Amino acid sequence: MMPEIVSYSAQAGGSLVTSYVLEYNRGSGSVFFEVTGFTVEQLERTIIVQGTPGVTYTFRYTIKNILGFSIGYSPETVIKCAKAPTAPVIVTTTIIGKNVVIQWTPSSDNFDRVIRFEIEIKSFTGVWLQSTLTCDGSSAQIRQDNQCSVPLVTLIQVYNLKQGNYVEVRIASTNTIGTSNYTYSTGVYIQTVPLTPIAPTLGQNSSYQHIQIVWEPITNLTLTGGLPILSYKLDWDAGTNQVVWTTLVGLNQAYLGTSWTQGGCIPGTVYYIRLSV
Repeated sequence: MMPEIVSYSAQAGGSLVTSYVLEYNRGSGSVFFEVTGFTVEQLERTIIVQGTPGVTYTFRYTIKNILGFSIGYSPETVIKCAKAPTAPVIVTTTIIGKNVVIQWTPSSDNFDRVIRFEIEIKSFTGVWLQSTLTCDGSSAQIRQDNQCSVPLVTLIQVYNLKQGNYVEVRIASTNTIGTSNYTYSTGVYIQTVPLTPIAPTLGQNSSYQHIQIVWEPITNLTLTGGLPILSYKLDWDAGTNQVVWTTLVGLNQAYLGTSWTQGGCIPGTVYYIRLSV
């Protein structure tokens, strides 16, 4: 849209404005071509120009009054025949090891290259924050891979999320024209290592030759870190007063039982037992 030049004003040379002349080139060189207003006079200031997607155009205009054309042209305006990108198609989050892996499927860039993904994570207080340390959406590598990872410890320490909290991620695409709407993730729940289990106890089937060790199964997700227990590991010191610890079960092969009987005990010897998960 060209600004209005009021007839008989100083800008109009004190005369009647008879035409607005719009010209363009394809973003390079000094040769401009008429869009409207030179061959046939016209006073319309809003002109729709059909361009080629992805091509950059330079526009300028001048005005004409009853005495002729103005001296010189307006400052040039550069316009790319493109628009802001569309939002990513889908955003997913997956826990792999000690990280939350964020992946997304980009959509159309609408003829202007995406220069950044706006990657935001919702904090415990409900504020959306960017994770620029490991998920910098302007990184060329991240833009190429369409994925990044955030350590669980970062979600806990920076975003104040706790075990069992829902991890919410949203991503938008940005090019030089603008930014798309956000696409929201399917989400995962914060998971951590299990808490320290309650100490095992001596079972009723113990004798002076063997000891039975029993413990309570851990099923509460708050205690398991949000994941099922894969194995219990039971150690004893074999009467060394905790100098040397030996694993009885659960080291090389998963063990989900809640009791263990150990023979070879020496009467009068004190044995220390410890349980981990």
